Order: sequence, then C-alpha cells, then structure tokens
Amino acid sequence: MKPIKQNGSPKKGGQLQQPDPFKEIQEFMRCGCWELELNSYAVTWTDEMFTILKTTPQKTKPSYQSFLSFVHQDDIEYVDTLIQNSLRLKKSYSFFCRLVLKNETIIHIYTQAKFRYDSEGNIFSLFGIMHDITPIKLMQSKHCISEMMVQEKERERISKDLHDSVGQMLLGSYLHLNAIKVSIAKKNVTIAERISDVTSTIQNTIQEVRNISHNMAPFNMKKEGLLGSMQAICTTVKKNNGISIQFHPHIKQQLDTLTQTVIYRIFQELISNILKHSKCTNADISLFIKHKKIHLIVEDNGIGLKQGQKKSKSPGLGLVSIQNRVQLLNGDVKMNGKHGTRIEVMLPFKPVNAD
Repeated sequence: MKPIKQNGSPKKGGQLQQPDPFKEIQEFMRCGCWELELNSYAVTWTDEMFTILKTTPQKTKPSYQSFLSFVHQDDIEYVDTLIQNSLRLKKSYSFFCRLVLKNETIIHIYTQAKFRYDSEGNIFSLFGIMHDITPIKLMQSKHCISEMMVQEKERERISKDLHDSVGQMLLGSYLHLNAIKVSIAKKNVTIAERISDVTSTIQNTIQEVRNISHNMAPFNMKKEGLLGSMQAICTTVKKNNGISIQFHPHIKQQLDTLTQTVIYRIFQELISNILKHSKCTNADISLFIKHKKIHLIVEDNGIGLKQGQKKSKSPGLGLVSIQNRVQLLNGDVKMNGKHGTRIEVMLPFKPVNAD
C-alpha cells in the first residue's frame, strides 16, 4: 500500500496530503497519521499530528527524534525501547504514553503501528496512528475521583462508628473491670492478676481501634488542618519508633479538599513505607509550592528501594497506591533509591478560588 496522496500530488514539507473527508475524520477522532519510510528514514505527518502536538511544520520538522522530544521523561525509555525492538524484529506495536507539549500541558495518547509491504512482499514503510485520548482519560479520572471521595466518606462514617460506639463500649468495659480489680485485689491476688491481664488486653484493643479510626478518617486534618496533621504524625513516629524525622512545611496557600486528602493519604503511605521497609534512623520531609506545582519530598537514610521498585512498572503495592492517586490529579512521581530513598510527588496547584 503506497503513502496517501491527494489527487496524485506528492508529499510536501513533511506533511501527508490527504483528501478532505480523511482530514475531517482525523479531526473528529482526534487521531493523526504518520509514516516512516525505511529506505530514507523520512517521516511524514498528517495535519492532525501537528494539531495534537500544538505545533506547525515550520516549528517542528517531522522525525522520530521530534516525536521523542514530546514524550514524557518517565515514559521515554519504555517508548523508545518498544519502537526500536519493533523495527529490529519487524513486528507491529501499540502503546499508551504521555506527551508534554511546549506549554507544559500533559496529554495522553494511544499509538498503533504496522509495517507496509510492496507487491513482492518486501517491507517499505512503517505506518501508524496517534490518537489523543486525553478527554477519555479525564473522564476516567473524574469517575475515579468521585469513587475515591465516596470511599473517603464511607471511611469517615466507619471511623466515627468505631470511635463513638466500639471505642466507648471498650472503654466502659475497661473502667468496670479495673474497678473490680481494685476492689478484690486485697482478697484474691490470682483473680486480680487475671483481671489485670484482661484490662491490659482491652486497653491495647482500645488503642488499636483508635489507630484504625485515625487512619480511616483523618480527624486531625479537620481539627488541625493538613500541615498540623502531618506534623502530628511525624511527632508520633519520632516518639514511638525512635526515628529522627523532620517536617518542613512551606505552604501558605489554601488547598482544595481533594488535593489535601490526596496529599494526606500519600504522606501516610510514605511514612508507612519508612516504618516497614527503610530501616532508617533519619527522615526529612518537605512540602512546598514551586512553578505552579505542589511538591512533597520524603527522604530517608535507609536501605533504599529494591532494584525492582526503581522502575515504575514493578513497584511495591504501597508505591502503586501512591502512583494511582498522583495520576488521578495528573501529577508525577520521581523515585531514587541508590543512597537511602528519595521520593518526590508533584501535583498541579490550583487556588481554591480558581474556576
């Protein structure tokens, strides 16, 4: 199949010439076409490719390197490896990835490509499509955000029930048993000791219910705000686990409820990872806004990330949860685990009074 031409006219300026109906379909579908001729390695794009990338033939010359220059830095290794392997093995491919436009807008695309053969069965080009699926991703994100907020409300309800009902009942039982223990301690030491064991168990259960209740719904965040709640967790970790943990908040702007919730949950997960896996003695946490992005940086002097966790394709479950939450807000995560662990979460900053 030969490259597409309009009324037999040749390709000009690196652009594939196509009939108007074909162009309209591409515009409607937000789907551009491209072709790589294997003999000359010349690359041609249709008009919609330029439209999706928000550029022009004068500003961007169609080429493989031009395309890679738009690929998100966290996706570029995966994309380049996949395409190079496809060219080497002569196999069709498809993938999803993110592109960063010149105005720093991030879009999501789906690309599919296949080889073209001449009448003698020889491969002469690689032809593909690039579909802008950003609107679909946004709809999915809104749906996931709605589900997440419903889950947060359900967590809050269960947490309140644990705190107000189960917790209070356990506390009442503890006080009654403790009173009985005191009254019979002088008459029967053995029974008093057994009751003491029961009260100790109930006391531990009360504390565990409080911990579960706190983790399910951050009461402190409503009472003390996001920064106060994060500081309280740091203080608790330092007191109970012996880790020297420093928190440096530098945010004065008001954040919306969703962003605060996401930051708090990510922070909880990062602290949990430190306690479970890092074996560190020191941790440093920063929260600030720079270049219209919220930065949460957590560093420790522990054993670092495992080799398999350094790649975004195979992190632990905790890191997967963090990445999922970040992606909901169209943010980024950077991980470095060579000397200790450094995780930086970046979320878009939007003032609460912005439309």
